[in-house]
Amino acid sequence: MIYPECQIDARVQLYDPSSEAEILSGQPDFVLDCIDNIDTKVALLAACVRRGLKVLSAMGAGARADPTRIRVADLRESSNDPLSRSLRYRLKKEHGIEGGIPVVFSLEKPKAKLLPFQASKEEETPSDYQIVPGFRVRIIPVLRTIPAIFGQVMASYVATQLAGLDFQTEPVVNLDLDHYRILHQRLIEHEELIYGTAEQVLVDAEEVMYIVKELWCGRSARDQNQKDTGRKMWRSVNELMLVRWDKSKGVFGTAFAVLFRRKRRKIPPNASLPTRLFQPHAKAKCGI
Repeated sequence: MIYPECQIDARVQLYDPSSEAEILSGQPDFVLDCIDNIDTKVALLAACVRRGLKVLSAMGAGARADPTRIRVADLRESSNDPLSRSLRYRLKKEHGIEGGIPVVFSLEKPKAKLLPFQASKEEETPSDYQIVPGFRVRIIPVLRTIPAIFGQVMASYVATQLAGLDFQTEPVVNLDLDHYRILHQRLIEHEELIYGTAEQVLVDAEEVMYIVKELWCGRSARDQNQKDTGRKMWRSVNELMLVRWDKSKGVFGTAFAVLFRRKRRKIPPNASLPTRLFQPHAKAKCGI
């Protein structure tokens, strides 16, 4: 065993609302949700939120093959995952939960859908094949290495959380380099419009990507709440604008801010914004 002192209480037991008190009793340090059934998954996650328990939930690993696309993020930020989409809808509609639950998911689009149910006899129904009532019968192709990597990611996440080793997960930003080139061009046009020249713009598209993705973590300078990052902000590149906030500073000490284009003109010149000092090729930690 990796940890011989570990005491395991293994149970063959189905989680449902009637077994909530028994299974979640004792204030566990962490709950790992690896349930496939949507009804049971919703009930467990809602119970963890209600009880104030730390929980990490695994999303769909089926019909995927690329291990480099696996991410950890808030449920509201996950994309290309039908299970996440259904989970968000059910949690919000039935329990008023819109986020705040970390999940492991893959950015890779599923390569197949659930296989259709095919009974061996005409009189058979899907319920005849259920292991337990309410669980789905249709299956999806699974490359077994992917769920295993999901499990390793979950184990690493929980171990670091319990050890107090905080780390910043990579922002879920669905923009490619062409999008950052557009932002770079907008920065040049804005400099020419406001200052009459773009000579002081000494950053390229890759450095714009670093500023937006790493320094600002996908957030506008005016919207620093965690729930403003991720999916909703990055639906359209037309929403984004990169501006040089302080003209008086030198080029390598210039403070760049990411803003929503529709809000840029509403900001007074003397407004105070949280800024991040950017120097080309310098490293910084994503965070407020």
